Amino acid sequence: MLLQLEISNIALIEHIIIDFEDGLNVLSGETGAGKSIIIDSINAVLGGRITRDLIRTGCDFASVTALYEFSSDNINSLLEQNGITPEEDGMIIISREFTSGGRNICRINRKTVPLSFLKQVGELLIDIHGQHDNQSLLNVGKHIELLDSFGGKELEILKKDYFSCLEEYRKLKSEFNRINRDAQERERRIEFLQYQINEIGQAKLKLGEEEELLSRKQILSSAERISAGLNEAYQDLYEGTEKSPNAYDLISKAGAELAGISKISERYHSLSEKIDEINYQLYDIIEEIRKESENLEFEPGEIEEIEDRLDTINNLKRKYGKNIEIILKYASDADEEYKRLIDFDGSVKGLTDNMLVKESEIRSLAQKISELRKVSAHTVEEGITSHFADLEMKKVKFKIDIRESESFLDNGKDLVEFLVSANPGEPFKPLAKIASGGEMSRIMLAIKAMLAKADNIPTMIFDEIDTGISGVAAFKVAEKMRLLSEDHQILCVTHIASIAVAANNNLLIEKEYGEDFARTTVKQIKGEALVNEIARLLDGGAASEASKFHAREMLQVKNKV
Repeated sequence: MLLQLEISNIALIEHIIIDFEDGLNVLSGETGAGKSIIIDSINAVLGGRITRDLIRTGCDFASVTALYEFSSDNINSLLEQNGITPEEDGMIIISREFTSGGRNICRINRKTVPLSFLKQVGELLIDIHGQHDNQSLLNVGKHIELLDSFGGKELEILKKDYFSCLEEYRKLKSEFNRINRDAQERERRIEFLQYQINEIGQAKLKLGEEEELLSRKQILSSAERISAGLNEAYQDLYEGTEKSPNAYDLISKAGAELAGISKISERYHSLSEKIDEINYQLYDIIEEIRKESENLEFEPGEIEEIEDRLDTINNLKRKYGKNIEIILKYASDADEEYKRLIDFDGSVKGLTDNMLVKESEIRSLAQKISELRKVSAHTVEEGITSHFADLEMKKVKFKIDIRESESFLDNGKDLVEFLVSANPGEPFKPLAKIASGGEMSRIMLAIKAMLAKADNIPTMIFDEIDTGISGVAAFKVAEKMRLLSEDHQILCVTHIASIAVAANNNLLIEKEYGEDFARTTVKQIKGEALVNEIARLLDGGAASEASKFHAREMLQVKNKV
């Protein structure tokens, strides 16, 4: 549960620390005191959307820190997967700081995390429900999502399998439609592909060919320089001139001299052997230079042929890819498409057969999904109708209409709509045609009460969903909140006295004024302070002695004074 919330520099809040308790926590106060700011702050620390004008006037940054206690393997696993070590006592510290310059710093247990991950963790910890959420009940497209919240893991897995099959089916159908273009367009495509395949094929490209051609061109362009260099080297090493003996003869002569003196003393023998080794290596080099020189032959017009070939390759590169490997891959892909288009009847039959198989799989999965939804729908109908009775809507009946659509949708073939019968004997009608604001709040509360059994979110926040209710209905809503708080921590912003009376922890939100400032304060209230607040809620303004007397009676019934 949420144990503590620390808020700095947000709207009218300068710096406050709020302690929450298990059970039902009620936040009350006059309109404009800052109750919504606290909910906005919780939403911010959970990764929700924020704007720069949320920062207190005159400040450069704002921050929210939440201390949360939990015991959830799902959350622990998620934290560990992202390198965050859960605290041994089950505590988690979440913080978010944002600046007027637009910078966001999010941390979990003091480790910086992306905003998206902060939101992912937040969604597992707290469920925030405000007045605007009632409108989702009027959006028929949202009804299937609410129903599926009760479907459990089995429905979730089936929906994933179904959507995966549906994606494969859609790809097959797209390919089917593509090859079923009109005959004239297909013929144009065949002719175009044939031209491309022929153009590349006639070039008879080889991998590494371009590099070899460029290397050969470089040699041909420097032929005279290469020939002169080889001849000069050969002459210096082996032929020599009258004035300049060659290197080979000089080294041979030196070897003979050393061989001669090695007979006088063995100490010169190793030098003689080294000279001989050099002589053998030099002879091999001379032979290699001679062969290179003899093989240095150039066909007339060879460089022009190479340039023509390179022009052909460059032309194909401009059309089909930046190198020969890519060009050949393009030709291979074009050839495959060409064969598919030529084998039109075979391709159509193959795709049709695959589509029929995949459609059968989708239909089977959709049927299983629909069956699970109908089982869930029956349970939800009974549960919500029961909650209606608890919320002073005893004659109201709830029904979930499930119809089969003509086509496969992203989550099955079902069209889901919530219907209500307001009075005995009246037909079931869409919510938008029968529900008032107060009824819509109670319907959503009934759905949330049902969802509380299906999900594992430990903390639920209700932000003024008591709009439009009063009297007996208000007492029933308070009782429903109290019952919900037995299994979940509840935070509720309210203007209804009976809900405030039912709280385990009452927090008063007030606005404090100075000569040049206004700021929001929060304090826990008990005893006479709580009597005064309940009386204010009863009167809708300044508390009278009569309202105080009534407030004290209400609190005595709840054993709070």
